[in-house]
Amino acid sequence: MLWHLAEAPGRRRRINELAPAQFVSLSRMSRIVETLKQRGLVDREQAENDRRGWYAILTDAGSEWVRKNEQS
Repeated sequence: MLWHLAEAPGRRRRINELAPAQFVSLSRMSRIVETLKQRGLVDREQAENDRRGWYAILTDAGSEWVRKNEQS
């Protein structure tokens, strides 16, 4: 999922867009994002025009993780 965010414009995507890309349910993706948020790899931000929607945003630490793991 972090690679999807790294390739997205602004390093951000809606969580409801990430779920099908990872073949998981929306609720499962929300839990994954929350776990990654606790680890400092992503942030969450509420969508401005849709108060029910949320964005997952790759942090600098998340970008560093992706960079390190692409070289492996």
